[in-house]
Amino acid sequence: MYQSSSVWKWFNIVEDCGGVGIDDIAGGNSFSLYPNPASDYVVIENVVCNAEHITINVYDPQGRLVLSETKPNATSYTLNTTSLQSGVYYVKVGETTTKLIVE
Repeated sequence: MYQSSSVWKWFNIVEDCGGVGIDDIAGGNSFSLYPNPASDYVVIENVVCNAEHITINVYDPQGRLVLSETKPNATSYTLNTTSLQSGVYYVKVGETTTKLIVE
């Protein structure tokens, strides 16, 4: 058996501990986000929502909410990103989450 080989002593067991407090990057509906990387703003388009208002949440890599805006239902939004430091963020609209890089 390959597991009894002496080289396996160099490997560590890695366990999946789950996510970082946000949903996986997937979902029922999708949206597009540009420019990405962004600096001052990002445009979110093709949002599908049956509610009167939509909430846009931005999370840092640790899953902490760093920006949240509720806007009237539309298919396109502009989100100001000047308050965000450079780095990777996750934008969640409805049940869909996508990665955003801020420069």
